[in-house]
Amino acid sequence: MSWYMVYSGDLLIGWSMLEAGDRGKATAYGRFVASSSYDDVQADFIARREDDQILLGLHVVGHEGELQAHAVHLADYTDHGEGIEIAVFGIVEPAFHRLFPCS
Repeated sequence: MSWYMVYSGDLLIGWSMLEAGDRGKATAYGRFVASSSYDDVQADFIARREDDQILLGLHVVGHEGELQAHAVHLADYTDHGEGIEIAVFGIVEPAFHRLFPCS
């Protein structure tokens, strides 16, 4: 398992190991670890945690390059005393089974 960098536009907002997955949906999930830059955009993610986040420009980059996926979503519930989770839906490239052989 390796760390993936999470960007909002050009801003590195954190990392995730994407430690869980669903092979049938080519979707990976994980705990999100925020960078100090996340503070600048956190309010936007909290406000849109239940909505489409396409305008926030989320994308994920691993050691093989940027993951090509249908959508990336960050669920920030820190204002409720919980953590932040990330989901990368419909990973097309690199091939899901190459990135997550055990999922």
